[in-house]
Amino acid sequence: MALFSFLEKRNNAGTTLAADVVAGDLTVTVAAAGALPLVIPFLLTVYRTLPTDGTMEIMRVTNIAGNVLTVTRAQEGTAAVAHLAADVAWNYQTVGAIEELQDAINTVAADYVRRDGTFDLIGDWTIATKNVTLTAGRLTAAELVGTKAAFGAGGIISAATIVDIAETITGTEYPTRIEALSNVLTVSPSGALTDDIYAGGNWSRCEWASDEDGAGANKAYMRGGQYKAVTKDGTVSGDLHSALGFRGGVVHYGTGTIIEAIGVLGAVANNADDSELGDITTVYSIRADCSTGKSTGTIATRHGFYVTDTSGSGKLTNQYGLFVEDLAAGTNNCAIWLAGSGIDNGLHMGGDVEFYRSGANEATLPDDFQIGGEVNIGDTADKLRLRDSGATAIMDSEVNDLILRTSAAEPIILQTDGGNTRLTVTAAGNVEVANDLRVDGVVTLPYLAGAPAGLANGMVWMETDGLHLYYNGAEKVVAGA
Repeated sequence: MALFSFLEKRNNAGTTLAADVVAGDLTVTVAAAGALPLVIPFLLTVYRTLPTDGTMEIMRVTNIAGNVLTVTRAQEGTAAVAHLAADVAWNYQTVGAIEELQDAINTVAADYVRRDGTFDLIGDWTIATKNVTLTAGRLTAAELVGTKAAFGAGGIISAATIVDIAETITGTEYPTRIEALSNVLTVSPSGALTDDIYAGGNWSRCEWASDEDGAGANKAYMRGGQYKAVTKDGTVSGDLHSALGFRGGVVHYGTGTIIEAIGVLGAVANNADDSELGDITTVYSIRADCSTGKSTGTIATRHGFYVTDTSGSGKLTNQYGLFVEDLAAGTNNCAIWLAGSGIDNGLHMGGDVEFYRSGANEATLPDDFQIGGEVNIGDTADKLRLRDSGATAIMDSEVNDLILRTSAAEPIILQTDGGNTRLTVTAAGNVEVANDLRVDGVVTLPYLAGAPAGLANGMVWMETDGLHLYYNGAEKVVAGA
């Protein structure tokens, strides 16, 4: 699109009048219109023999119909006078034509190219096939659409909106920074704040404003911002040190205090501005997806969430890799939920401590797992249950009992009488075997149907025939005792 339109010109372009012209005529007939510029408007200078003979008039030709020209008379200070057939009719360069060019140059200099180097464009400019080359410096625009830009070392391109832009960096060294979106917002209040300030270097909003169904067969996906770092499909083989889809960071250069620094905030709200209706089925404040579809290319390690240690020589007081506040707002609250079962879906600490769900209402720990300090484990019935790797109960707590098992069929039961005045030890493999330890010192011997297995010196028990003692490798009976 041309910024200016100019009078047409043609080298050595001229003819003669074919008929007389009076002062009031608005058309003239020439001998050969084809010898003049073929596009209008253009200037036509008419005179008798010499431009200085007093008959010279400059006319502006606005239309051509065969050899008949429509004209505007008396241009550039000349007078409309009568002319005769055979007078000269020539396309000369005039002062007016030159001033037209000068005015255009002055307009560009005054309105477009400023002394500070900025350049303003009026209207829409389209670069169809040409490239924009920036050897160094910055090219800034509100919107770049369908543009190819070539940059040398040190060049920067930035725009508020870039659509379908292809950048090519030339040269052997590449300190060039290409910014698809680069905004620097400086907030410098001159006095005390009288209200809250929300400043966004890049603040984007994507708004759904329709009653149509966007969750049916054809789905609408709304993204406030989408950033991707990609490699060109199948045509490049160069390695990259790092590819970062999105980076959110806070850098504190000042000497004041930042009360709360948040590198990335994922906030979802279900607010009632105009209506209490409207549900959100599932909220992911931060969601980590990963996919792989290459038959030979491999993702070596995938971290859904990775926390590095703090670097630098500055001071740090408290550090939490993961901190969950007290969760109480929901009907059901869970700080960490592991949906899967088995060791692959558990917690691994240091590579040698694994904690995972092994079955319904069961969790598995390493064989040599140790817990230091006071340990309280209970369910809704205030029970304590420990099981071995074969799911056999090792210890169960009941209301007044503590049951110890070496196998499922041979438990040892420690019982209290509810008032904590005595402790009863029962071996289920025997009949009514009891040994009561009372706080008053009275001892009740076990009453057995026969000699116990594994006799050893010092054993004492009761049978139907009296008191039995085992000492010096032999069993003794005190009848009637």
